[in-house]
Amino acid sequence: MIADKGYDSRKVREHIDFWMDGEAIIKSIKRTKLVPVYDDRFTLLYKKRTGVERFFSRLDALNLLRRFRIFEMKTMEKLVRLIGIGFLVLALFAAHIRKKGLLRSPKRLLRSLL
Repeated sequence: MIADKGYDSRKVREHIDFWMDGEAIIKSIKRTKLVPVYDDRFTLLYKKRTGVERFFSRLDALNLLRRFRIFEMKTMEKLVRLIGIGFLVLALFAAHIRKKGLLRSPKRLLRSLL
């Protein structure tokens, strides 16, 4: 389970360890008084979390998820996957036209096409 500092507590970590039979990849804050072990594996996994956060922040910036009323999780998952494919297509297009600066901003890439 990968989470940000907001979920750092003994209770959450014990729940993940005992009930979910998993490992908590959570950056530690001082109030929990845990001694964190930030090895290479932890760093790699935590970077994946930040990548996912950036993806959803871009969706939020473009208001893509606010336009839909979805009542089922599978439908939401399909929508997010389709939007992710769209982002990949835009990134490939930006790389193809050699405008790599546009890879990080779908809004700027779309504006440059107009």
